[in-house]
Amino acid sequence: MTRFTGSFPDPETTADWCEVWAERLAGLSPLQLKYGLSQVKEWPPSLIEFRGYCEAAPKPQQERLPPPTFARTEFADAVLDKIRTEQANVPLQPICERWPHEVLAKADSTPLARDMANAALAAKAARAPHA
Repeated sequence: MTRFTGSFPDPETTADWCEVWAERLAGLSPLQLKYGLSQVKEWPPSLIEFRGYCEAAPKPQQERLPPPTFARTEFADAVLDKIRTEQANVPLQPICERWPHEVLAKADSTPLARDMANAALAAKAARAPHA
């Protein structure tokens, strides 16, 4: 009889041991378990020792995707030119002052967006110096 087998005098004790170890080792990968077994110096290890060995397993290298490449197309250039032209005609009023008016001017703005725009205008009016 070994130190290991001597720890299990009956089938009920063995079943309890198996259940506890299964619960505590759940979530470990097969690679972690393999690594843990390779690190055991004294048999049998305690559950805490063995889990520690498993958790110390080196992380497997993951393949990385290559960096994205961006190809300029005629369509992309046309869209960028259109954006530049439209932006050139936009007054340089700060967006924080402009957006509430733009939201309220749009017929398809959501009620929430309208509420936020009205609240922003009310807050601005409250901060304005009174004449």
